[in-house]
Amino acid sequence: MIMKHAIRFMSLIGVLMLTGCNSSDAYKEQLDTLNNNWSSTTEELTSFAQSADTELKAWKDMYEGMDAEIDVTAISDDKKQILDSLDAVCRGHGDTYTLMNQEISELETLWTENAKIVEDLNDKFENNSLSEEHLDAIDQLNRQTEEVSEKLSTWKSTLENVKSDCAVTCQEYAKVIDQE
Repeated sequence: MIMKHAIRFMSLIGVLMLTGCNSSDAYKEQLDTLNNNWSSTTEELTSFAQSADTELKAWKDMYEGMDAEIDVTAISDDKKQILDSLDAVCRGHGDTYTLMNQEISELETLWTENAKIVEDLNDKFENNSLSEEHLDAIDQLNRQTEEVSEKLSTWKSTLENVKSDCAVTCQEYAKVIDQE
């Protein structure tokens, strides 16, 4: 009889261990996915933030130098009107760069805050204190990486379009200035 209870007890411990390992494995799998997604998205965000900042600085330098060599007193009113129109388009490009950089900065702040949560989840896993309730946070953070990747894709496209439009505007501006 004692042997029968011992076997049942050992069987119960085995089931609990297997169940514990399986849930631990589930946490590990989901946490590994989060860590991989988080790492790659962080790299992408950091790289793009640097690119967008570089483009904004380049635009500012270009914009500040546009009128540097122009003698406005020697330009006809028609030319001034065309140049003013192109200048407004160019300022619009700068507004787009500025807004994008502000949004990126806000996202980087949120990202840094959430990185602490990711770190906390990893610590909890290492200390075997990760529970079912933490899976919601892991899922939410994984969704956030997807959303940020989509946003970065949109921003990259916007940045390329603005760079292209800006180059065309600059060429038109130079052409008008060079006209006699």
